Amino acid sequence: MSFDKREFHRFRSLVLNVEFKQSPDRFFSSVAIADVSTGGLCFLTNTNVRVNDKLTFQFSFGSNKIMMSGNVARI
Repeated sequence: MSFDKREFHRFRSLVLNVEFKQSPDRFFSSVAIADVSTGGLCFLTNTNVRVNDKLTFQFSFGSNKIMMSGNVARI
């Protein structure tokens, strides 16, 4: 039997309208979120990203938007 060793609980199968970009000179692209936790998020994209790349995510909730920046920790 295996045990979950994660430090934070993850919320899976979220339906969110989320876009991201890699740098200020790029446009936002749609992205699929696999799960979200206090420690980060797991997303699926066809865009090439590397560990330590800086990303900006834009979450849309109706007419409201929340922006969040972070670095790629693992692939």
